[in-house]
Amino acid sequence: MHPNPRLQGSSPYETWVMTMRAWEADPTTPLDHLPVLTDETFTPETFSRLFAHVLKAMQAVSDRWQHLLVQAWATSSNSFELGRELVQLRATLSRRLQLAGHPSLPEKAREILLRDTRAAISRYQRDLEDNVRRLHSSGHVDRKELDRMLMVVRENSFEGLLTYNVSHDGSRAMAAPLPPPGPHHHEPTTIRATRWDHRRVVPLPSEESQTP
Repeated sequence: MHPNPRLQGSSPYETWVMTMRAWEADPTTPLDHLPVLTDETFTPETFSRLFAHVLKAMQAVSDRWQHLLVQAWATSSNSFELGRELVQLRATLSRRLQLAGHPSLPEKAREILLRDTRAAISRYQRDLEDNVRRLHSSGHVDRKELDRMLMVVRENSFEGLLTYNVSHDGSRAMAAPLPPPGPHHHEPTTIRATRWDHRRVVPLPSEESQTP
């Protein structure tokens, strides 16, 4: 897929900014033309301005996803309808993951974005399962329907996105087999690069759950 010529700026900075604005409006916008950035590409001040655009785009897409989740929860009358909505929600959320892990981002910035995105996705899944259980405890669904809903929520888990193969040409992320765990599979990532270790990049919705 050839990049839209309107997204090709006269400099790497301009190309990134134009693309982030387009991706914010339409997260299927291809990202495979983005210039590779390293810690030396820009001054810290220029990086700060650029990442304001990146984070704004990520937040806008995440907010729209959150709105769709609320809508799906409110309008799904049974487990089948909820499962159908969750499939679409995973596809939407995968766009956020694609940008967070983009190979043209500086390595340490990408690690931070992916770390926070993965943590948020796991939190969303826990919150959704907790909300299903609350439906049962409040008397809104019986035990049999609770079990069906929990099965649907787990079969379409948002955490399944973490095993996707990611493409940056605008196509949808596709499921991939889980890689074998490495020797430090359960250890958290430690960020030490001085340019990035003062940043906590969290463009997904706020730390407090907003799931209905």
